Amino acid sequence: MSHKNTSEIFSVMTSGFATVAGSVLAAYINFNIPANHLIIASLMAAPAALTISKTIHPETKNTRANWHAIKNLPKGDARNIFEAISIGASNMVGPIGGILSNLIAFTACFAFIDAFCIWIFSMIGLENFGVTSIMSYLFYPFAFLMGVSLTDAKSVSKLIGIKMFVNEFAAFDELGKAIRFRDSIIASGEFDAYKNGTYPLPNDIYMVWEDRSILISTYALCGFANFASMGIAIGGLGALAPKRLKTFSKFALKAMIAGNITNFCTACIAGLLFDKLNISLSVSHFITTLCSSWSACDQVFRLVPTASKNEEIGFFYNRILFNENYKVIRVFLFNFSQNNFKDREIQKNRTDIIIIDKYSNRIYLIS
Repeated sequence: MSHKNTSEIFSVMTSGFATVAGSVLAAYINFNIPANHLIIASLMAAPAALTISKTIHPETKNTRANWHAIKNLPKGDARNIFEAISIGASNMVGPIGGILSNLIAFTACFAFIDAFCIWIFSMIGLENFGVTSIMSYLFYPFAFLMGVSLTDAKSVSKLIGIKMFVNEFAAFDELGKAIRFRDSIIASGEFDAYKNGTYPLPNDIYMVWEDRSILISTYALCGFANFASMGIAIGGLGALAPKRLKTFSKFALKAMIAGNITNFCTACIAGLLFDKLNISLSVSHFITTLCSSWSACDQVFRLVPTASKNEEIGFFYNRILFNENYKVIRVFLFNFSQNNFKDREIQKNRTDIIIIDKYSNRIYLIS
């Protein structure tokens, strides 16, 4: 670190803010966040961070961190691996202490600012309106520009504000609550009632309704770019290269912003490539009915609400099925060969009806 120029230091700091450690992915997955997207977000963030950092702070000087400088670094005095482990552990006491002290100091300062804002706004009748609430309005345009629908933009911007002012753990925890609640009301058939306001939403949930919004949120939140991490970066890097402490302090805020821009860029790409149906037409996704054709069709007809916008989908025994909130429901006619499904006998060249439910990502087979 001592040999790097300012552009290289900025790239290192931006990369640290834009990515997450592999050790914390398990915690995010435990919050019900899709593991595949977390891994992809981490992989995408590395080259994106380098691109963003070099765009903001271009490299104008030749690097001193070359092979010649690395080769001439002084070697350690350890005589065997056990002594090296002991010396390394002892040497890390200082850096860890610097990281912890900076983390506590930064977290305490921002907690005080948040509490002060809540107190100030409570004087004019706005309860629990802190810095995260302010940031939810500041990041509203960013959420919209990333591709989040207007329905979800406020909730997603609130999650981004929580990530920046608190940390990504708190933001993913809130997103996980929304995902679990959404899955529960889809399973119970109450999704439409909650979405149109018939049933009130719980106060402690920042509801995200659409699959696309959940995907974009996952990529936008997958990074260490928050104010508390500035203390970690300054303390950790400052312990490794004390002579460059002023440089680390100078670039901390700028690199944190660059890290968030990196996450927003990866979220834009993910939203651009998002498949609205997000369903693979494979055998494992089919849910076969065990009742008669008439009963199955009647059951599906009752589950799907009548549309305010009458988009005709298909006919079931002279009863017309309309589309409203299940807006990507499609009825297909397929011919299946005899061995397409396990534990179910399908006649050769038989025509069945397939209904794709966008919200629950399920495919219903009516035969």
